[in-house]
Amino acid sequence: MHKVSGISANTKWDTLSMSVKERVVSQVAEYLKVMFALRFDRTGALYLSSPPEDDVYVGPIVSVPFYRAADGIVRVPEAEPPLHIELSQYRGPFSNTSDYLQSFLHAELHVLSHHRSVILSEMEEQEADEEVVASRLELGERILRKALELCSVYPGNNQPGGVISTSTKPFSLHLDDFRLSNIMINEKSGDVTSLIDFEGATIAPLWECAVIPAWIQDPDDQEGGYEGGPAEDREKLREIFCKVMDSREWSVLYEQGTLFRHFRLWLSLQVACWASEGMEEWVDKRLAWARLHPGVALSEDDY
Repeated sequence: MHKVSGISANTKWDTLSMSVKERVVSQVAEYLKVMFALRFDRTGALYLSSPPEDDVYVGPIVSVPFYRAADGIVRVPEAEPPLHIELSQYRGPFSNTSDYLQSFLHAELHVLSHHRSVILSEMEEQEADEEVVASRLELGERILRKALELCSVYPGNNQPGGVISTSTKPFSLHLDDFRLSNIMINEKSGDVTSLIDFEGATIAPLWECAVIPAWIQDPDDQEGGYEGGPAEDREKLREIFCKVMDSREWSVLYEQGTLFRHFRLWLSLQVACWASEGMEEWVDKRLAWARLHPGVALSEDDY
């Protein structure tokens, strides 16, 4: 084992020249283009074969809510066996997108079923009225069950944008934590020396993998991040990124998958978020839409 050369891009990003940033983005796009070309027949996480033979296989998911504690806080510290063991039955791997999407909701419903008092205590920290809390919990659980159905059709096993080039392998590698801090660079040349922190990487549907890094997305975009500099700089870097990707399939999946990616992010949230005002109507409207428009997302402007 040896130390990776270079510095984390986030430590000097704001002071790097535009030409160096362009070099970084161009190389990052080249790497992500290669990753996007990797195709798998199931979703989950990558594991080294045993004994190691320079080969990998797709196994259970290693990410929130199944394994890591959100914000470092163990949700049910007294659980026996530990909560992550209880939830392991929902981690896959999965051979289709619907099961993958539903797994996150199955995990939350399991917690509700087996640790309801803990959930009530969580919600009572925000609302003192026990009747209000009980009502919200009932609402959140009802919406979660509706969302399970939504996962089977929105997009479910439908492919946004139509047929893909690898229909029997509709999954690729998604980097769950692709911040600037996980990109090592030579600060003078802009050469990328390594990409790090792959422990939470997921084999996911192609529409979830066809992304532009958050740090070159517009800061006001839902897929944008807090780091990356001013909007005008990000726009220039985004153009370079898309030019290097240069793939019609990637472009279609990026565009057609945007709203499905937003929905996917919701799936890892806890029941209190699902009990938010207007959420049940949001789910109901998309259930009705998806039955008539398979693989097509409903514009948020229409809501």
